[in-house]
This record gives sequence, C-alpha cells and structure tokens, in this order.
Amino acid sequence: MYGFLNFCRKEEEVVKEEGTVYAIRNPLFRMYVKIGITSDTMKKRLFSLNTSVPKDFEIIDTVRVKNYKTVEKLLHTLFKEYRYNESREFFIVSDDKIKEHFSYIRELAGIEENISLTRLKVNSKSVIETDKHEHITRGQLVEFIKEEHDKNPGILRKYIGLNSSKVSARNKNFGKIKIYPIPKLAGNGRTMTVAIEKDINVYVNYSSFDISQAYRQYQLLFLRGELE
Repeated sequence: MYGFLNFCRKEEEVVKEEGTVYAIRNPLFRMYVKIGITSDTMKKRLFSLNTSVPKDFEIIDTVRVKNYKTVEKLLHTLFKEYRYNESREFFIVSDDKIKEHFSYIRELAGIEENISLTRLKVNSKSVIETDKHEHITRGQLVEFIKEEHDKNPGILRKYIGLNSSKVSARNKNFGKIKIYPIPKLAGNGRTMTVAIEKDINVYVNYSSFDISQAYRQYQLLFLRGELE
C-alpha cells in the first residue's frame, strides 16, 4: 500500500478539498459495491441516492480525507479487476476486502474513523461473496448455479452448447462458462459436468483458482441475464 503515497505524488492535479470516500451496497443488487465520493455529508449523499431506488443503500465503509478524489482514483485502480463496467463505479468484491483497503487508507492518512453508521442486514444466502484470495468449492459453485437457475431457468438454457471458445468470442468475461446438452466426459471416462436439469450440464472440473473465476462469471451472467 506504499503505492498510495506514490499515486498521490504522480497526480497532476492534487485536490486538497476534504471529502468522503464511500463504499455502499443495495439489497436489490447486492453483488455490486459502489465506490464513490461526496463533498457533502454521507446523510445527504445517501438521501440523494435513495430517492432513485426502491430500497435504501447500506454503507460498507467510509473514510473522510483530504484529496478525496485522488483516494477514490486509487481505490478504483486497486479494485480494477473486480470492476463490473469500466464506465461505472460498481465492483464485485467482498465487504472484507473493501474494509481492509479503507483501513489502509485511514492508517496512511493518519486518521481514525469519524463516521459510524449501522449496516442494514441483507439476506445473502444465495450469494457467496468472494475475491481472488478466497476459496470456492465445487459444491458451492454447483449450489449457487442451481439456486439461481431455479429463480430464472431461461438464462442457462439460452446458452446450451457454448464452450469456452464460443463464449470468449462473445465476451471475454465469461470464458470459464461451459454448458452442454449432454454430460461431458474426459478421456478416462470421468464426468466433467453436473446436470442442472435435463439437457443442461455445466462444466465444473476446474482447478481451485478457476472455480473462483467461474463463480464470479456465473454471478455476472445471472445478474445480466445475458452474455453481452
């Protein structure tokens, strides 16, 4: 995290105005974390955001700092690989990882938390929050796919027959997703897929690292409802 200091020094324009950097999540799309800034109070910022959604946003963490725009850019850079869309401030990343980095910011800035708000509880039973350091088991991946498929059975069915090369040609963010109409067997006869329902067999023979990648890609697929 010493890069924080170097990052600030390299900024061509240093904004010295004090403001708040925040990370928030909404129950309606709980996989997304919005990392943003405000020069106003968090109470007013939340009021503004909540007017456009049926359910209120909940705070994961906040930090009030000088050069808050620079700090926001730093966090966006640190979480680049988790960014959902390059043009938006939304990321798919665990709360623990968010809090860890906000804690670093507070430590390096030499301040303590000065905003304390109660997080609303969210039913995240069907969501296993993960990042590249956390381990997702094959069973957890299959359970997640089955639960989401039960909610919206049309999504996987649209992409039966897609293998990694076909998916990659459409969207590189879904390269781990492979869906077959019949069970896929390895050369030794081992089954490499799990039946979600008749004619829908998803590939699950991943390494431990690839399982986590596949999990995030299935999260995105079920969120979007399509590959594009």
